[in-house]
Amino acid sequence: AFDDKNSLSGGYVYDLVQAADGLLWLTTSNAIVRFDGSRFLPSPTNLHLPVIGAGASLAQARDGAIWVSTQRGGAGRYVGAELTHWFSATNGLSTNIVLSVHGDAHGDVWLGGPYHASRYDGRSWTHFTPENGLPNVGVDTIADGPDGWPWFGAPTGSGLSRFDGRAIRLVGSSKLIPGSPFEIFRDAEGGMWFGSGDGVVRFDGVTWSAVDEEDGLTP
Repeated sequence: AFDDKNSLSGGYVYDLVQAADGLLWLTTSNAIVRFDGSRFLPSPTNLHLPVIGAGASLAQARDGAIWVSTQRGGAGRYVGAELTHWFSATNGLSTNIVLSVHGDAHGDVWLGGPYHASRYDGRSWTHFTPENGLPNVGVDTIADGPDGWPWFGAPTGSGLSRFDGRAIRLVGSSKLIPGSPFEIFRDAEGGMWFGSGDGVVRFDGVTWSAVDEEDGLTP
């Protein structure tokens, strides 16, 4: 076990992701930490410490870069241990409040937060808001669908949505479609799983099905 008493700075871990070189990246309350399987390495260079804190999230983009998002300071891109970009409301983002980050299969990076989903294509940002077509009042969780385009959810009752390559649209109106997904996951067979306060729902590309206590789900 590792904690702030034996080399894990900050102690509390908010997110983790494995980089292409095998290193495990973690966000703690005051740092970004890397682990090589036996020891913690020095923090990445150019670390923007004032904005790392509660709720910081990590994701790997298709080009291998590691992205970190923060709830009060924007988001950054790392190549190896070097910070190459830091985006905020002063240089591309619509807001500094970011709750989630995701690298999709097409190579784009997405940020989600209150009243926005933002897409970075490697050159510029496109911001989706309720004023220009975002059906959600917020985006907390993002995961790729079978076509490689992302799905979006938030525990706010604003519905489940997905990007179709041009716009973000609500996903149907069936009573089985979760309106407040806390987590979205795509399995190895392409099935989409959604966890919410009402339980678990699976979509196989055709049919929506609920997983409940009769299927062994703990109440």
